[in-house]
Amino acid sequence: MMEYFAKLVPLELKNESGLVFYSGRAAFEGTPPIYLIGASPGGDRGLEIEELVHDETQKALQNPNRFWSSYLDATWSARGPGQEPMQKRLAHMFESLGIDLRHIPSSNLIFSRSRSIAEIGADFDRLASLCWPFHQAVIDQLKPRIVLCMGDDAGSYVRKKLNARQLLDHYVEDNNRGWRSTAYAGEKAPVVVTVTHPSRAAWTNPKSDPTALVSRILKRSA
Repeated sequence: MMEYFAKLVPLELKNESGLVFYSGRAAFEGTPPIYLIGASPGGDRGLEIEELVHDETQKALQNPNRFWSSYLDATWSARGPGQEPMQKRLAHMFESLGIDLRHIPSSNLIFSRSRSIAEIGADFDRLASLCWPFHQAVIDQLKPRIVLCMGDDAGSYVRKKLNARQLLDHYVEDNNRGWRSTAYAGEKAPVVVTVTHPSRAAWTNPKSDPTALVSRILKRSA
């Protein structure tokens, strides 16, 4: 199945700095409850020019370990595997949900690397449209009950593509900033749940943890 999805990676992006698969073969098969999507791979495309979309895709396909997750197993700094704040926050959410993150298909809406969405700028819709056939295929083939989007940039685009307009539930942080996470449904599954981005929001803090929202939607869609 992973080879099928890999064929949908746009050729136009193959020599761009970036990556597609954030989890291994075990995640991209069966019927996982969640498909996890960010906006784009972080980092500096100038400094990480050797990590090209095509090459990183081939590494994922050739990895003999079927059970891996970038959020648990990748080393993003000198702190070691899975030790970055964003990684710890995702680990916290999925441990709380009782779901093995290594079994969750994970990717980004846009495969090419950027330091921020502002860096992508006006090219956002074009790049997202190039990558969308991959995501649509994952949704169609694996039939997740939830597409879990990290941040409003990914969430707004996915809601539009899946025609998810009915607000089912929401969560507002219990702090002064009051950032909001939402769950929207369309005419058919999956539900699009947009949560605060774990690179910025400390999900391990009970006052800013959207995990309960995700749990409620999982139970509702079971």
